[in-house]
Amino acid sequence: MTAEATVLIVDDETRVLDSLEALLAMDYRILRADRPEAALELLAREEVALVISDQRMPGMSGTELLSRCLEVAPETVRVLLTAFTDADALMQSINAANIYHFILKPWDPTELTHTVRRGVERHRMAAERESLLRDLAAKNTHLEATLTDLRAAQERIVREAGVRAQLQ
Repeated sequence: MTAEATVLIVDDETRVLDSLEALLAMDYRILRADRPEAALELLAREEVALVISDQRMPGMSGTELLSRCLEVAPETVRVLLTAFTDADALMQSINAANIYHFILKPWDPTELTHTVRRGVERHRMAAERESLLRDLAAKNTHLEATLTDLRAAQERIVREAGVRAQLQ
């Protein structure tokens, strides 16, 4: 199922976009954005399982972009690509944008592909969960209607039995 998943990569450096696309394109549909604004436009139009964003970009940080992604597509899994080594600043960023994972530059290709695979699976499972919850709610509504019908039928039977008892 991962071949159907869409991954959006966002970085202002073409070579980073090229590298990430080369690493992930065999398994995922890849969308690219070289500006945060373009990424938000893509995210509004496309169903994206996972977005990977660089932290340092002109105009908008990766944390800010991923926070805005949370508003545009809350179900999309967010990954931050950063050269940050300040743990406190990194944790603030992760918490601010509800980031699933961060990857340090330069990235390890195995770690990156593993993180993307887990993130896409998380997205798939969340979508499946939502679908199951919708199905369950519909079935509960149907069961409640059936129960109401059964109670009404039971009341009719009790009334009819009472009338028969009086007539005898």
